[in-house]
Amino acid sequence: MLLALFCVNYLVLDYVCVALECPRLVLPPGVSVEECPRRPVYGDMCIFRCADDESKQTSSRRVRSCEVKNYDTVYWTGQFPQCSGL
Repeated sequence: MLLALFCVNYLVLDYVCVALECPRLVLPPGVSVEECPRRPVYGDMCIFRCADDESKQTSSRRVRSCEVKNYDTVYWTGQFPQCSGL
């Protein structure tokens, strides 16, 4: 018997797909979300920028990725952009 298992953005544990939700991010003052899933899981990316950057210059943008370590620790990579508070 051939067993095929296909999981996207999930961690495979003993032939079961488990969604690993990322910890909730608290935005610092002056930072806004440009793009991010409503409930990010392992493998998702979010883009943040300075809220006062109306031109959306790429210099104020930062990407953070949801990653997993040791199959049980879910965390965000990267940092928020450094913005002046509103």
